[in-house]
Amino acid sequence: MLAANLASQVGKGRYQGMSLHQCEECDDPIPEARRHHVPGVRLCVPCQTR
Repeated sequence: MLAANLASQVGKGRYQGMSLHQCEECDDPIPEARRHHVPGVRLCVPCQTR
């Protein structure tokens, strides 16, 4: 289970598509600065650190 979760997180980190404007987990807005500095970002900071 831990290995699968880790592999999933690593895969998410490699995504380089368009950044989302809202978190795909909680629907909160993702700040413009985060979208600029993390290409392909899909999660807000709180959701990413869970």
